[in-house]
Amino acid sequence: MVQSKNKELDVALELFNAELEKQKLKEKELAVVKKAEKKKSDAVKALQQAEKNPNISQEEKDAVKSAWLKADDDLKRILAGEEPQAEEETKAEEPASEDTEEPQAEEEAS
Repeated sequence: MVQSKNKELDVALELFNAELEKQKLKEKELAVVKKAEKKKSDAVKALQQAEKNPNISQEEKDAVKSAWLKADDDLKRILAGEEPQAEEETKAEEPASEDTEEPQAEEEAS
C-alpha cells in the first residue's frame, strides 16, 4: 500500500513539473515576443523622427529604415515560430519586396 502512494505521488509530481515547464516556456516565448514588439516600436519611432528631421542625411535615414525593416522581419519570424535572422544574414540580403506597411500606417492601427 505504501508503494502505491509513492507511485501516485511520483506521477502527480511528474505531471506538476511538466505543467510548470510548459508554463515557464510559454512565459519565455511571451517575453521574446514582447521584446521584439518593443524593438519594432522603437524602430518605428526612430524612423518617424528621422523622416521629420531635415538635418539627417539620406544615408542615416536609410540606416534607420533598414533597422525598422529588420525589426519588422524579426517580429514576423518570431510570431511564425522561426528564429530571427542574424545581423550578417540581413546585411548580405536586400529586401526582395516592400510589402511591409509604412510606419505611419502602423501607428494609426495601434
